[in-house]
Amino acid sequence: MASHTWQPRLALLALLGISAALAGQIRVLEPPDLVKQFPGGVIEGSTAAFGTPYYGERVTGRLVFGESQQGELHCRKEDYEVPPPMMPELPNIVLVRRGQCNFVTKVRVAQEFKYAKAVIVADTAKANRTTTQIKRIIMADDGWGETVTIPSILITDRAAEKILDVILPPVNETVIIELSWDIPVDETVLMDFWLTPAVEKSVQFLQEYSKYARQLQHRLDFRPHYWIFSLPKDYKELCTDEEAKYCALDPDFAGSVTGKMIVEESLRQLCLWDTTATRVKGDEDRSGKYSELWWKYVERFPEACKTDMSDESTSDDRNTTQFGQACSYKLMKDVGADIGRVQNCVDKRSKELLDLQRQTHAWSPTAMRINEMRYSGPLDPEIVTKAVCSAFKDPPQECSKLLNLKAVELQQLENDIEKSAGVPWWVVLIGTLGAILFVIFLFVLYRCWVVRSLRKSLRYEIMNEVKQQMHTADTSSNVGDSYPPSTRSGTSI
Repeated sequence: MASHTWQPRLALLALLGISAALAGQIRVLEPPDLVKQFPGGVIEGSTAAFGTPYYGERVTGRLVFGESQQGELHCRKEDYEVPPPMMPELPNIVLVRRGQCNFVTKVRVAQEFKYAKAVIVADTAKANRTTTQIKRIIMADDGWGETVTIPSILITDRAAEKILDVILPPVNETVIIELSWDIPVDETVLMDFWLTPAVEKSVQFLQEYSKYARQLQHRLDFRPHYWIFSLPKDYKELCTDEEAKYCALDPDFAGSVTGKMIVEESLRQLCLWDTTATRVKGDEDRSGKYSELWWKYVERFPEACKTDMSDESTSDDRNTTQFGQACSYKLMKDVGADIGRVQNCVDKRSKELLDLQRQTHAWSPTAMRINEMRYSGPLDPEIVTKAVCSAFKDPPQECSKLLNLKAVELQQLENDIEKSAGVPWWVVLIGTLGAILFVIFLFVLYRCWVVRSLRKSLRYEIMNEVKQQMHTADTSSNVGDSYPPSTRSGTSI
């Protein structure tokens, strides 16, 4: 199909792409000859562990590619050029080649300098990996992944070559694709979360997400997992036993908290969950496990049981507020947990629970699965909730509330302002205008009164002046008539 013939269909394709419920990560929409080269037009790949996939959405765009000019395989902005987006409804999805630098660098360059809405990374040329092998590759974060906000997908070299044969000369076809990240849907959403106590990334997410979990409650089947592993031998107190069977990462290395203490805290949290998490009675098959006490505990834990204590702290302060057993049980008591049941679990079920954690590892010490699908994206409560809500067969009302949380908070703030003011804003406006008009009216009255008073005073002054002059004239006339005749004639007898 010639490149100019697809243009009338772009708007329709964009609309269909947004609303269609399609499986797969990449679906080719145009041209038809390229669609036929993939089963159902779908290309599967591995989503990066950084960036933010568009969970529950569809992104339709034009796939663009720029040849590497300096042999750096798209690692620098000067290495390649791509055309700008043709229209807002059809953003650029940039295709780059794997190699020379890490995934984060490639995607960040495309995001910042090449107008990319998303990035497709083609596997190393002639690597001949299968789709199954590609899906096992993790596009890992190099530590700078937080600067990337767009999603990216790694595909096989074979799939990329089929696309390039169409995009590059002499064919020069325009390729339109759709990206989707569908999570299997169900009535209750299962979330598996792997964490490590005292590791900031883990505890901060739990602390922030607790508010969301309280809204979803039994609609979310949350399952905590703890990163426990074995070593050939114990090393600097990373393990709880001499055989080094149960070990954990040291969160602060030279600090006071050891890997052994992390294992012990993990066990206490596991027992708190195990003894308090329940399902809805009478609806156990369709409800998820939820523990209000566990969520209260992990929400308060970072501030209540600190990993770093000042030198000025007293011994009593250290016992009750420093990371460890004493602080943990005190906090459990504060949130209302039955300490006896938790301690009994720790004493009797430690091997069972820790073995289970050791056998159910994820790809990272901090990781998440939603409905048994690997979650790729930042541990942001709002973004995670969006992914969770997209996995409901029928999203509950709580999803609508949580996904519009900012608007709700803003409306609440406006309501609070009106309540504190006592009257609505329009009443205040009318009252203010009325007061201004009343002041103007009083000023006009005062001015009229002043003018009238001045005129009256001036009139009185003029009349008095006239009267005084008339009186002076009369007085002068009377004085002249009284002179003696001899004086008036100027003669003498």
